[in-house]
Amino acid sequence: MAMPSIPALRIGAALLGATAVLGALGASSAAAFPTSTPLDHFADATAITAGRGSVAVAVGSDNTGDGLRALYVGHAGKLEAAKGVGRLPGWAQPHVGIDAHQKTVVLYPRCTEEDRPNTCRLYQYEVLGQEERAVPQLAGRRGVLEGAMDHGNLAYTTYDAAQPKWRTGQRRLFFLGKGAKVAKQISARGAVGLAIQGGRVAQIRNVEPDYGVCGRPRLETVPTRGGAATKIAETGCGLDGQSFASPAFQGNTLIWLYTSTPKDELRRYDLTTRTTERAPIGGDPLAYAATSATGGYLLDDDQSGDPAEENPEAVIYRESTITWQAAR
Repeated sequence: MAMPSIPALRIGAALLGATAVLGALGASSAAAFPTSTPLDHFADATAITAGRGSVAVAVGSDNTGDGLRALYVGHAGKLEAAKGVGRLPGWAQPHVGIDAHQKTVVLYPRCTEEDRPNTCRLYQYEVLGQEERAVPQLAGRRGVLEGAMDHGNLAYTTYDAAQPKWRTGQRRLFFLGKGAKVAKQISARGAVGLAIQGGRVAQIRNVEPDYGVCGRPRLETVPTRGGAATKIAETGCGLDGQSFASPAFQGNTLIWLYTSTPKDELRRYDLTTRTTERAPIGGDPLAYAATSATGGYLLDDDQSGDPAEENPEAVIYRESTITWQAAR
C-alpha cells in the first residue's frame, strides 16, 4: 500500500510482482552515465543502499502479488537473497550501516501488517554473518518505520502507535547514541530517506503537502543533540513530479537524487562552503546509493522493453567517475 502522507517522494509505492534475473544485461539497457557499468537487473525493485563494499536491494515477489519485498544483499559483487530474512513492506527503505561492533549491517522494517505502521519493528541483517535480528537498542519497539546507523549511533523514525492506519504528520525522528538507554526525539516532523553521519541526520519531508500537485519536498539536516533543522534544498512538486530521494553523507558533503520529468540529476552539497553541484543523469532513475564523492550505485527503471509493461525491469549500474558541475 502506498504511503498517502508523502506521495511526491516516490517512496511508498507498492510493488506488484518481481523475479530476480541475475546475469549479464542485454544491449538494450540505456546507461545513466557514459561510464555506467551494469551490475545486475531485477524484474521489479525500487530501493537500493550501499556502503563498506556491500549493496542491498529491496525486490518484489511475483509469487504472491501482495506488494511485499525480499531483501537482496551483495558483497564482493554478487547479489543474493538474504538468508533467513522475512519479507519487507512495499514502502521499506533499507540502509547499510555500521553497528557498535564495527560490523556491516542492513537496517529495515518488518511489519505484521503492511498497511498498519504501528505493527512495524526495525530489524538488522549482518552481512558477513548472514544473520537477522531485531535491532537490540530498540528492545522490540513497535511503530518504527526506518532506521540508519553510524558506528552504533542510531537515527530512526516512528509512527504514532495509537494510529493503526497511515495519517499525515505522524512521523517523528529519534536519535539513540551508542550505549545510550533512552532515545531523544530530535524532530517532531520526521520524514523519509534517512542518513546519519557524526552529529548530523539528513531527512526528506513534505513541508507543504497541499502545495501544487504533490506538495513541497525539503531536504534538511537535523543535529543529533537536538535543535533547529537546516534546510539544504527545497522544491515544489508540480506537473513534472519534482522530488528528492536517496540522501547520503560522503565526507563533508551530502549527496541526493533529484528527479523530474524534464531532467534527472544527482546533487551534491558542501556542508562547509554551502555550495551545490549537479551531475545530470540519463535513463529513468529510481534511487541512488552513494559510496564515494564520485561513485555509487544507481537503480534505473529500464524503459527499453515493452512500454506497456506495468513493471519494467530495474537495472543496477555501478558508477565510478561522476563529473560534477556548478549548479545553476
